[in-house]
Amino acid sequence: MKLLSTLFTLLGLTLFAVGCGDKPAPTPEPAPAETPAEDPAMPADDTAAPAEDPATPAEDPAKP
Repeated sequence: MKLLSTLFTLLGLTLFAVGCGDKPAPTPEPAPAETPAEDPAMPADDTAAPAEDPATPAEDPAKP
């Protein structure tokens, strides 16, 4: 009976020592790839309108 008690004591101490060991740090999950946000200033078809018509002459501010 003493042998059985010693066996269970050693088994309990072994399980306690294994359970209290240092656990590896969890590996962080990779961040999802960022998708570029839609620019509200750009039209949906991704073609920009010209700023001004090159055929129209610009007004000269020096002339009265």
